[in-house]
Order: sequence, then structure tokens, then C-alpha cells
Amino acid sequence: IFCVANVAGVLACLAGDEMLFSRISIFYTVPAFMLSGFTWPLEGMPSFVRGIAWCSPFTSMANTFRELCLNGYSNQLQYDCLVLITIGLVSFFLTSWLWQRRLQKVKLPVAAVAES
Repeated sequence: IFCVANVAGVLACLAGDEMLFSRISIFYTVPAFMLSGFTWPLEGMPSFVRGIAWCSPFTSMANTFRELCLNGYSNQLQYDCLVLITIGLVSFFLTSWLWQRRLQKVKLPVAAVAES
């Protein structure tokens, strides 16, 4: 949840309003599920598509979830958790930076506030 929430935070900061964020979110989910290996195994995809798939947090979640459900364990559980935590931390700091920049653009100059 930490990773997905922070990736959504980056998208929210980049989108100008709620409608654009909703459109980006909806547009992102279908390709993310298709490329994650949830509906089709990653091994059957071309190598460049696999590279794109690993940029999405859904890939780490889908592989681990599938292995845990089918086998009861996952050899890559620690690796996938590390990937998700790393993506979450990077997107957290990126969201914080983008939000600060956005607030600085909205902030009124001190002279304008003093005059009113």
C-alpha cells in the first residue's frame, strides 16, 4: 500500500486537477495489470516489454501474490518487498519535492499579503 499510495501521490502532483488524475489513473491500471504478468506470464513477453513491466510496482506484487497463493511460499518475497519499499521511498521523496514546488508557485509574495 505504501508503494502504490506514493506512486499515486506523484501522479496527483503531476496532474493539474482531479479529472486529469482520474484519467491518468484509469489509463495506467489496465496496461499495468497486463504488463505485470498477472494475466500473462512475463516469461512469454519480449525482453523489452519485461523491462517496462519491472518499472511498475504491480509486477512485484502480482508475481509474489501468485506464488504465495499457488505454492504457499515465494523465493522472491524478500527481493520483491525490497523493490516495493525502494519504489515507495523514491516516490515519497519525489512527491514531497513536487508538492513543495507546487506550494511555492501558489504562495503569494509577502508585499501583496501586507497590502491587503
